[in-house]
Amino acid sequence: MPHALASGDSEAACSLLERLFIEDSANADSLDHNTLVHLLFIRKRAFEQQERRFDQVLLDAGRACDERARDGVAAHLTQLFNFLIGFFGKVETALGHISRLAFMDSEHLSVALLLELKKDQTIFDTIEAGLFRRLFVDDLLENPLLGSYGRRRIKSLVQGIESAGPAQDAAAIEKIIIRLHLLEKEERLFMWLLDIIRTRMTEPQMSYLTPEGREVLTRLATLELRHRRLLEGELPAALFLRAMDTIKKEAIYRNAVLPRIMQGDRGIRAEFVREAGLDLFYIEDIEERFCREQGLDRGLPARLRGEA
Repeated sequence: MPHALASGDSEAACSLLERLFIEDSANADSLDHNTLVHLLFIRKRAFEQQERRFDQVLLDAGRACDERARDGVAAHLTQLFNFLIGFFGKVETALGHISRLAFMDSEHLSVALLLELKKDQTIFDTIEAGLFRRLFVDDLLENPLLGSYGRRRIKSLVQGIESAGPAQDAAAIEKIIIRLHLLEKEERLFMWLLDIIRTRMTEPQMSYLTPEGREVLTRLATLELRHRRLLEGELPAALFLRAMDTIKKEAIYRNAVLPRIMQGDRGIRAEFVREAGLDLFYIEDIEERFCREQGLDRGLPARLRGEA
């Protein structure tokens, strides 16, 4: 039977669940398509924000269904509840795996896990085309705290499982894991490269602004990365140029932008983050290091971000 439910309305969702499973709902037999989709989005938000009201309603609904099942009545409600809980479980599981990949690493991923994720992607997209991306990816890619490599990992994962096809080819899934591991290897290399360049550029012996100086810096960075067993062969030129550009932007932020922010010009921070294209977590790291090196109040970075 159809039920009207506004997208994202958690309280309305709780009321609907109570009417369906806790109150006398002998005539309830199904959820319409739009309500099911909206409930999935609300379950996602409730899970992310740890909304106790939603979780308590689900517990109460489960107990009500169990009691009716023991009394031998309203078996259709138990079937409907189990159907809904099954989808809610898929939302929680997929959200956990994708969020960890975005902000941490892919070490927890396995072929079996990605095959299951591929299966869930097919199920969600069968309900509504593109539902998997809208549920788990679109909002995540808009998160300002998501770094560039996290964004690349998520895009690589989703594109991979979407192109793997319905046959759940384990070989295709293995290729996704290999690509994710390569991205993480590149990320570790890049972060170490930034640190090496930052340290070397403080040395007074040579200017690294000249072509000759950059060539020397490239050789020094290559040797150090090889010594740390982070690099085999030559340092990719594109990676080095990107690291140099990042260090240049960091210097601009430390020397020109950050002093203005500390003087009260808070709006320039968001403007710089937007235009420079640096990850927000990287900007926050610059602020933390600056305050630590200058012996400033440890609470200052939080105030600069408007968190305190």
